[in-house]
Amino acid sequence: MPPKRKAAATAAGSPPAATTTTTTRATKRRTSGDKSATPAAKKRATTARSTTSRTTAAPFTAASCRAWFDSYAGPSCPCSSVGRLHAFDSLPALSPTDPDDPETIGPDGIERLCNDLGMDPASFPILVLAFTLNAAELGTFTATEWTVAMTKHQLHTTAQLKAFLNHDAARIQADRSLFRDCYKYAFELMRQPPARAVPLDMATDMWPLILGHQAQWAHVTADWIAFLSEESCGVKVITRDQWTSWLDFVSQTTPPFDQYDADGSAWPTLMDSFVAWYRART
Repeated sequence: MPPKRKAAATAAGSPPAATTTTTTRATKRRTSGDKSATPAAKKRATTARSTTSRTTAAPFTAASCRAWFDSYAGPSCPCSSVGRLHAFDSLPALSPTDPDDPETIGPDGIERLCNDLGMDPASFPILVLAFTLNAAELGTFTATEWTVAMTKHQLHTTAQLKAFLNHDAARIQADRSLFRDCYKYAFELMRQPPARAVPLDMATDMWPLILGHQAQWAHVTADWIAFLSEESCGVKVITRDQWTSWLDFVSQTTPPFDQYDADGSAWPTLMDSFVAWYRART
C-alpha cells in the first residue's frame, strides 16, 4: 500500500517524463529563436535609424534661410550671364535695384539658383517662384521677399525649393483661378512703373512660358506672336487689357475661329485684326 501512495504522490506532483521533454525542447526552440532574431532586429533598427538620419532635413531656422539667400545674393559673377529669357536683357537699364546689393538676388544670382535647381530661367516653375515671393521686379528677389515666403513655406534648402516649385507649378496649372492670378501677376512683373504697358518683346517671351502647357493654347499663341511680330501690325507695347484678354481668347475660342464675329464681339480690336490675319493665311 505505501508504494502505491508514493506513486500516486509522484504522479500528482510532477509532469510525465514525455511532457517535460517536450516542454524543454519548446523552451529551447523559443530561446534559440529569440537569440537568432535579436541580431536581425538590431540590424533593422540600426538601418532604420541610419535612413532616418539621412532623409530627415534639419529643422527650418531664420539663420539657415538667410545663409541660403546669401549664397545667391550680392556681387555678380563675371563669368555668369542670363540670356535664355530675352526680357532680362534690358534689366540693368530698367531696374533701380543694384544687382550687387547684398540684400538682393540679381539676374546672375537667379541664374546660379536655376542651375542648382536644374531649371531653365525661362520656365514656368521659375515664374511660380517669383509669384510665390510676390517679387516686385523681374530678375530681382529681395531679402524681405525671400524671407517672408520661405518662412511661410518652411523652405531653407535648394532641394526643398525644387520639390515645392514642381508641385506648385502643377497645382497652379490645374487650378483655373490660381492660374489666372499667376497670369495677371506676370504682366505686373514685366511692367516698369510708371509705364502702363509692357514692351512687346517682353510679352512675346512670357506668353510661351506661361501658356505652353496647353497644346492648343501654345499653337494659337505661336500664331499670335507671329502676327504681332509683323512690322505691318505696328504693335510696340501690350496693354493690361490686351494681356488679360488674350488668356480669355485662347480659353474661349478655337481655330479657325468660324464662330468669331468681329462686329458683335467685345474683344479688343487687336484680336479682331488677328482673326482677320489668321483667316487670310488659312
